[in-house]
Amino acid sequence: MAIDMVTNTTTTESMDFQDSYSIVRGEQREIQRLDAQHQLYISAFGYHLHPNIKLPKSGARIADVGTGTAVFLKELATQASSTTEFHGFDISSSQFPPASSLPGNVQLHIGNAMEGFSAEMHDTFDVVTVRLLVAALNGEDWRRVTDHLVKLVKPGGWLQWQESDGLQGMKILRDEFGTKKSHLQTSLSQIFANQTIREKFEYPSRNLARVFHEAGLDEVDEDVVSTDREPHMRSTTLQISVEGLISGMKGGMNGKKYSQEEIDSQVKGWIDDMESGVYQRYNLHCFLGKKPLPG
Repeated sequence: MAIDMVTNTTTTESMDFQDSYSIVRGEQREIQRLDAQHQLYISAFGYHLHPNIKLPKSGARIADVGTGTAVFLKELATQASSTTEFHGFDISSSQFPPASSLPGNVQLHIGNAMEGFSAEMHDTFDVVTVRLLVAALNGEDWRRVTDHLVKLVKPGGWLQWQESDGLQGMKILRDEFGTKKSHLQTSLSQIFANQTIREKFEYPSRNLARVFHEAGLDEVDEDVVSTDREPHMRSTTLQISVEGLISGMKGGMNGKKYSQEEIDSQVKGWIDDMESGVYQRYNLHCFLGKKPLPG
């Protein structure tokens, strides 16, 4: 059974940047950002599961690691057979939706991909999906987490991992002539001038296919799309990035402690740029690998 491709979208009105922009895990604003980011990935790729993945006609089991708000699983559950089981794992339950809002075949669990999962979960999933762990991982963490994820996959099952390419494909572009982009361009250039940060965010696009091979996966494939493949998502892409910049400043980005006044000043400049018609593009990568059958 294959999952149909979709064209879900999110509107720019869903995230009003002139409201309060406190970003704390589990707060409604961060939940909105994560859901908008999810819709960006679905819109850009055109699918939830890579078309190479074929599910059993009944009784399939799918895991989503780093599930957050579980929006990915909730949408996937509307497309799959009612006999399909969905399991979401996250390091915290703070973004989990109320249990009453979940389909009956979706279960959410606390789980840490860095530490691994209980043995009873090993070799039990037809597909394991994961997205957007780049901010949480460094260097050898990628192989460690990949090994833990592969243990969840049944022989013959699939691991699907989606990340962006950091600075490599990132551009700040204009819509109409006269668009202002000085504030955003300067801010992003300052962030990625830090070699450690640049290498961290570029690691998956440069190395994850190799890591999949090293972890013993077969049929490794990489699908690359641009965030502006669907032009209506341009403003949403930029809004998501701005929220990330705000979060970074609040968390002491580049080792600097920012005052609220400094954050307010930066946000005003970013809003001015966005309102003038600037947009951002970068590439998204979907890595796919199949766990070999024994023998």
